[in-house]
Amino acid sequence: MAISLIGHGNKHVLALHGWFGTGSSWLETLSWLDPDLYTVAKPDYRGFGTRFDIPGNYDLAEISSDMLALTGETGWSSFDIIGHSMGGKAAQRILADAPGRVRRMVAITPVPPIKMPFDDATMAFFRSAAADPSIRGMIIAESTGKRHSDTFVNKLVSASIKNSRVEAFASYLESWVGDDLTARLGRPPHPVRIIVGKHDSALTAEVMRQAFMPYYLNSHLVELEGCGHYPLFE
Repeated sequence: MAISLIGHGNKHVLALHGWFGTGSSWLETLSWLDPDLYTVAKPDYRGFGTRFDIPGNYDLAEISSDMLALTGETGWSSFDIIGHSMGGKAAQRILADAPGRVRRMVAITPVPPIKMPFDDATMAFFRSAAADPSIRGMIIAESTGKRHSDTFVNKLVSASIKNSRVEAFASYLESWVGDDLTARLGRPPHPVRIIVGKHDSALTAEVMRQAFMPYYLNSHLVELEGCGHYPLFE
């Protein structure tokens, strides 16, 4: 898998994007890192961004397999992971699959490792986002506390539509909602930093305390006052 790296330091980091993003979502954040300390990979998943035309199962298990192969090809025997939203749950799948290779994890507004308790109406609403840009916009607006302009929301929606295959977008939803990673994780001791936005209407600090932190022995929660679900852009 061809991958571009940012920086050249000996601290290796794998950055995983969210359901509405791509690897390029990290560019502004990563521009603040010291390139002499860090080397960061920010790959796209199958069906997204630079891998738009790559077929696949489009699920978390495949993301984990692909990312472990990528880091192996890059020569990283161990690495840290940072993941946003769906990427936060993908990061947990990687940790569960290769605990000996992952050093630490930062999960930004992450989907917890549980099967998400979506009722039928909520699941139908999210499923409709694959084909309906207005639903994508509603999800983004709600998850940021309706605090941002239409320009902000529309920019994220437009990038999402341009950079994700409809079938991939739809299939990843089934995985990040339906997969239960708790048994596979087995309460790992790795240092875990969880970052949430105060204005995130769904993945709140309380949700993290109830549905995320109990599955980790060494986790710490940080709440950002001025953000919702998209600290990378907010």
